[in-house]
Amino acid sequence: MAERVGLVTIGQSPRDDIVPGFLVGLGRPVELVQSGALDGLNAGQVAALAPRPGEYVLVTRMNDGRPVTVGRERLLPFLEAAIGRLEQSRVGLIVLLCTGTFPGLRPAAPLLEPDRLVMSVVQGLLATGRLGVVTPLPEQIPPTRERWSVHWTVSVEAALPYGEAAQIDEAAGKLRAFQPDLVILDCLGFTPGDGRRTREILKVPVIVPQTIIGRVAAEVLGM
Repeated sequence: MAERVGLVTIGQSPRDDIVPGFLVGLGRPVELVQSGALDGLNAGQVAALAPRPGEYVLVTRMNDGRPVTVGRERLLPFLEAAIGRLEQSRVGLIVLLCTGTFPGLRPAAPLLEPDRLVMSVVQGLLATGRLGVVTPLPEQIPPTRERWSVHWTVSVEAALPYGEAAQIDEAAGKLRAFQPDLVILDCLGFTPGDGRRTREILKVPVIVPQTIIGRVAAEVLGM
């Protein structure tokens, strides 16, 4: 029987934009069970979760492809409920499809949190130096810069992964003058294709979380 892996999104499932990159990293087929924090919510209920001043802003995608922004604190109960549904499905591993930070998540099943994983990967590749970061929204630039500036000299640009590819190219072009040693596309919505385009523009290594979480999941599952 194939291993069951739970994918939990902060938006609506299924996340067919993320799964292909995840499976590239995983390297083999598995049985995927998906759950979303916004599953079953109507437009008014989703709108009620929009970020308020001073809140930690998250951007995600609805199942029709529309991007939405939500405030982390009010989203958390819905995210915990989505994780609970996956636990009831008896998955062997739960993968959070977001690079945002979510303090206090304590599911019974093993949980792969990309924010911690990606930080460790960057630390392993670049002890010191110049780090370029692409985050989805302009309002996310200050907290993103604060997070990554702990260890590196950082430049952050914004590009929505659910928009036109030209936004990614423009963000990469703006980073060119900064001359980064390494670039992180800091959202699970960015695809391996976005990574390739960014690498072609900047001629430096580019970290794409979609594929990295797949590779680590494969290690956890013993594949």
